[in-house]
Amino acid sequence: MMGKLILITGIGNVGKSALRRLFVNFIRSAGTRASHFDADDFKKVRREADRDCLSEFANPFESEVLIVEDVHATVEEAVLPLDAYDCILYVQASNVFSHFIFWLPLAWRWFQYGWDIKKSWEGTGVRYDPRNLFPISRELWSNFKKGKELIAKDMNTLKSFKKTIFIRSFWTRRGCEFRFE
Repeated sequence: MMGKLILITGIGNVGKSALRRLFVNFIRSAGTRASHFDADDFKKVRREADRDCLSEFANPFESEVLIVEDVHATVEEAVLPLDAYDCILYVQASNVFSHFIFWLPLAWRWFQYGWDIKKSWEGTGVRYDPRNLFPISRELWSNFKKGKELIAKDMNTLKSFKKTIFIRSFWTRRGCEFRFE
């Protein structure tokens, strides 16, 4: 029997990974075997909850539920075509403040470890180098500007998939929270 495939997608840093981790824990607490995969292909474990995140795309037959996080799900670089999924969860930041707060930890990591978009995550190679502040700010601003256009394209693509659930993410003092639309 083939397992269920669930996609978590959305544009930008809006809490997709937090939702994936939360969802995996929820499914496992119900006694169901669940695996998860992040298509961003991170080389290092970012959170303890990602320790068992699959390092390469799994055979959907191997677990009862496979949760795939793929920011590129609506474009050609997708891990699987949209119609392969049993359910699509589309995450969108609820407001500009929440979206900005979601970006802060990422910007801090870029600054902390050095950053240069041409060299991927290497940057200047100097931790806390002020020369990285302007390019990081420019990248964040670009993501905010392009985000609206990309979200509109995603919405247009996903409107024909009745299995899509739209989720709003909020940043709170307790961390990320999600509400279904």
